[in-house]
Amino acid sequence: MRTFVSRHWPVIASVIIFGSLITGEALQFRPVTGSQLAVTPIDLALVLVLAGFAIRLVALKQLRAFGAFVWRHPAWKWSALFLGWATLVLLVNAAAHETRELLIAAGYLARLAAAFFLAWGFGFEARRFRVPVHEWFTAAAVALIGFGFLILLRYPHFGFMRSEGWDPHIGRLLSTFYDPNLFGMFAILAMGFVLAKYCFKPDRSRARLYLVLFAAGWLALYLTYSRSAWVAGLIAIPAIAWKRSRLAAFLIAAVFVAALFVPTRLSDRFETVPSLADTSRYSDEGFECDERRDRECDPTGSTRISSVQEGFELALQNPVIGVGYNAYGFAPVEEQDEQGRTIVRRNSSHGSDISLLNIWATTGLVGLGLMLAFLVQVLRGLFGVAGGRGEDAWIATALLWFTLAFIAASFFNNVLLYTLLLVPWLLLVAVTLPAGRSRR
Repeated sequence: MRTFVSRHWPVIASVIIFGSLITGEALQFRPVTGSQLAVTPIDLALVLVLAGFAIRLVALKQLRAFGAFVWRHPAWKWSALFLGWATLVLLVNAAAHETRELLIAAGYLARLAAAFFLAWGFGFEARRFRVPVHEWFTAAAVALIGFGFLILLRYPHFGFMRSEGWDPHIGRLLSTFYDPNLFGMFAILAMGFVLAKYCFKPDRSRARLYLVLFAAGWLALYLTYSRSAWVAGLIAIPAIAWKRSRLAAFLIAAVFVAALFVPTRLSDRFETVPSLADTSRYSDEGFECDERRDRECDPTGSTRISSVQEGFELALQNPVIGVGYNAYGFAPVEEQDEQGRTIVRRNSSHGSDISLLNIWATTGLVGLGLMLAFLVQVLRGLFGVAGGRGEDAWIATALLWFTLAFIAASFFNNVLLYTLLLVPWLLLVAVTLPAGRSRR
């Protein structure tokens, strides 16, 4: 049994992780009643696979080698420094939060740490994990896109999930992610993967599968009616095709742009964007509007602007060390009343819709700098692989442009720290970056 597990460990670990990814948000429970923190199957999968890695490292006496690998890696060392700083910041801010609040924030930090630790483990054994990760990511993408269409047909109105804290998305494809904006980004990751695979690493036996999955991913992306995801797709997909065919890149970009001018539900949502600049539509309290009174109101966009306002207020109040990782919603905010007196209130939002602003507000400028250093090193590593002639140039090209689109989308939706996107992206990066290749 031990020999079987050791021999097939990369496949077993990949099946567990990507199998749990398929369940998305469909299965979850809340360890802390009334909190936003929910434990999902992928969280349990992270713990299970990390336990397996720990046992292997101890049994093979490779703990020291693993630590050296992480610290010497151009990208992973910055992620390790960020996790260390985020832990320190949470402890420093402990006095400002109640025990329950600290437990919730620590839960989010533990989830992020697990995602990074898993990536380090996959990178440490990248040669063995590369093929299983690619194959099982493809399988997960097929399943998630398929579930997306089935859920849309069965539940076109998601209002029945309002009691569970979800938005009542009407007629939008969201799969088991339960959020069309987030699933739109996953569709782009899947599209970029199969497009690069089809263009640069042709496999005749799977060519039709890749084309069908690409077309299904594009249709799924459209049916999310997500503005941020559509723009991200416009950034990533034509750029991936450009390396193989400029004509194909132009045609793909033309379709993305044309969709913004053809009268459809997606273009209608883009038409509401200019109204966000009209401050006369909003109340004195902030960027809040009521679509029942104003037909051109964009409630989603106005809510995002309001969350960004609060995010900047919180970040500027604690610019260097932040308020504690993911303790955003528990942070006290100081403000002046009409008489000039300082009053303290609780932040009304659980987070800004800008990922990097969330990081700044919760871990300060130091944490933001460490995260940016990590992202820059990831992009630098992918750029180097994509520009070469190695066997991973195709996937590096896809990941390079997806990462740029990923960061761009994080300025409109808090996608960068979303576990169901972060984990597959990290694992694909882990088996692609050159310094992540094991020499054993």
